[in-house]
Amino acid sequence: MKDYLISITVKNEPGVLMRISNLFSKRAYNIDSLTVGEAEDNKFAKITISTRADEGVKDQIISQLEKMYVVKSVQLLTDDKTFARELMLVQINSSNESQASLIKIACDNSAKIVNMSDNSIMFEISGDRKTLNNFLKLLKPFGDAKFSRTGVTAISL
Repeated sequence: MKDYLISITVKNEPGVLMRISNLFSKRAYNIDSLTVGEAEDNKFAKITISTRADEGVKDQIISQLEKMYVVKSVQLLTDDKTFARELMLVQINSSNESQASLIKIACDNSAKIVNMSDNSIMFEISGDRKTLNNFLKLLKPFGDAKFSRTGVTAISL
């Protein structure tokens, strides 16, 4: 099994996302993450799907997507020709004593402080999956963190 990123340009109309997700669901393919946004031309949208599959399943996914009438194009994004990032917001409870350490961790990992109160700090960080997971591990000694991730978005170079 290997991680794949697939970029799909689709018609920007109601029901398209449901059609794409149904294709994955009916064939029992998993979607690890999914991001959607307007394309350069607002008649179209770009969907980036992260999935884990073997070579044969990856080929089936691409083939099935290309057959859909709502799909304009499908592109398999390869590691060497792709810039990919994910955004994460993290909130963690903090005391006056722990705030300095948490701020240092944020600075050392290029995270931004987006909200701070007497008893919590919220960070914004972007990067690849490994970077975000590592940031969460660094915060673990300070307690449980609440977080929300966007999923991967990518562009070919």
